[in-house]
Amino acid sequence: MPVETVETRDWTRQNLHVHVAASGEQYRFVMPGAALTDDEFRRLEEKVLTIEPGSLLVVSGSLPPGISVDNLMQLVKNAQQQGLRCIIDSSGDALAAALDVGNIELVKPNQKELSALVQRDLSQPDDVRLAAQSLIQSGKVRRVVVSPGPQGR
Repeated sequence: MPVETVETRDWTRQNLHVHVAASGEQYRFVMPGAALTDDEFRRLEEKVLTIEPGSLLVVSGSLPPGISVDNLMQLVKNAQQQGLRCIIDSSGDALAAALDVGNIELVKPNQKELSALVQRDLSQPDDVRLAAQSLIQSGKVRRVVVSPGPQGR
């Protein structure tokens, strides 16, 4: 699968997961993302406009420091106007903002993120299924894939 990149001055965020075999415990060290300069974000926007219509644009992770949900919404709108199908794997305000744009191909929240988005407890599998279906029925997204998150249920 072809991948397009935009060079940035800062390193890409790296996370570390440590699994202790003896106890089954897992430790996650999640580092903050690097900030994007205005010029780097502008180059990203320009790069998106060169992607072939019908392609997928995957937006994943948290927003970099300095990038607002308005920036994200405009990026998604521009991508859709270019004929790109958008996949969003984010949470919180970024996920909600992308859904507000609408016409999203797929979102991939975990159970906790979906619960926060729909503002209700999703402790039962049927609750998760109904919440995902409600997003699809809203017309904002065509597909929803919900992962169990860290609890693994």
